[in-house]
Amino acid sequence: MQILKTKLFIPAAQQSNVPRPRLVERLNGGLARKLTLLSAPAGFGKTTLLSDWARQAGRPVAWLSLAREDDDPIRFWSYFIAAVQTIHPGLCETVQAALQASQVPPLDAVATAVINELTGLSKPFILVLDDYHSIQSDAIHNSIDYLIDHLPAQLHLVIVTREDPPLSLSRRRGRAEVSELRAVELRFTIDEVSQFLNAVAGLGLTYEEIAALDDRTEGWAVGLQMAALSMRPLDLAGKHEFIVAFSGNDRYIVDYLVEEVLHRQPHQVQSFLLQTSILERMCGALCDAVTTGQGDEPRQQSGATATFSGGQEILEYLEHNNLFLVSLDTERRWYRYHHLFADLLKRRLLITSTPQAVRSLYCKASEWFEQAGLIDEAVAHAFASQDFAITASLIERNVLETFYRSETLLVHNWLKALPEEIINTRPLLCAVYASTHMLISTREENTADTWTLTETWLQRAETALLAHSESHPQGDPFD
Repeated sequence: MQILKTKLFIPAAQQSNVPRPRLVERLNGGLARKLTLLSAPAGFGKTTLLSDWARQAGRPVAWLSLAREDDDPIRFWSYFIAAVQTIHPGLCETVQAALQASQVPPLDAVATAVINELTGLSKPFILVLDDYHSIQSDAIHNSIDYLIDHLPAQLHLVIVTREDPPLSLSRRRGRAEVSELRAVELRFTIDEVSQFLNAVAGLGLTYEEIAALDDRTEGWAVGLQMAALSMRPLDLAGKHEFIVAFSGNDRYIVDYLVEEVLHRQPHQVQSFLLQTSILERMCGALCDAVTTGQGDEPRQQSGATATFSGGQEILEYLEHNNLFLVSLDTERRWYRYHHLFADLLKRRLLITSTPQAVRSLYCKASEWFEQAGLIDEAVAHAFASQDFAITASLIERNVLETFYRSETLLVHNWLKALPEEIINTRPLLCAVYASTHMLISTREENTADTWTLTETWLQRAETALLAHSESHPQGDPFD
């Protein structure tokens, strides 16, 4: 399996971060326990706090940024081990190889092997599982629960999530095994609000104005950041009027502030933000591929004019202006948007663009990823386009190479997500789908049903092959 290295980087520190020594002290104190849990809704600064702490924790920190596609036991544990190997190269290589074999061992055996190898380490380290709410698989939750139950002293586990995971938390609290930070602790204090708005953002607000913003955002980090961006170009009177008009619940605040933030950006940046919101991660070249020649651009807010030479320059502009961009590597080549900001941009894109234009964005991203050899991401964006014919053709071009790398479950899930009527006309996909059913049957209880499906798809492969031979007598059915 191809490991996406940017998922293993600790997010880069930003100059706009406010030091939070009270929370750093809590995190340091939590190292005496097995598990630290940061659980709070989007926009509370969980990842920012952890990435700052990681640079001063006093022991090595491994990092894994999780996403929806990691909600697969084999993929999850492959990345888990890859993250550990950033601190301890060569560790768990046998387990990693076993995960790529056609006969994958049970997950409890995988977790046991990892635990045994961790026990042999001489120095402790920390592993951060960021965005753990992306994981829904009971098999993964059970294996992590087992890991925590038998966690060696050499590892401290940190889980960052928007919602509490099913990891026997009540029992762990009773045993003093878990240290928890939640929204109530993560909210900015009024001193932190003051430091952010005046010392970092340089807004020059009065104490009364700071207190009003603190009251209306309830110390919510992303709300404060968006408010600061909206007030930056205003004079003192304008800032005061903004604060007086600023009220409402979290959803209203975010919608209002996104309007304000977009409104103040150059037209080119507005279009760029909306069009690239479909990307889970981005670099300059990918952004250029997605945004170039986009005839049906999203309807823009009124804004300033500016000219940028390309995607990389706009990314640098966004980072310089603290526009919710997170650096994913030390070279600052790959980035992603803050999750909440991306969700809101995506929602606005759907409102302001035609379905055909949005589909085109996903297809362009898919083409770029395929040309870059990043097939998993290419397929994900093709599926997002909802153009299943294009998606099936992409899978056909890459399915054998992926299958021969023993990524059986990945291929199986690709084909499972395609409509059957699309697969039925493609003999190669039918044959491979039959093979994945056969191989996966050894891992499941209902082997009789799985073997029936294997036979069904072999018959469909034969039917599709005959149909292709009749309509294309000189053609290669696997071309």
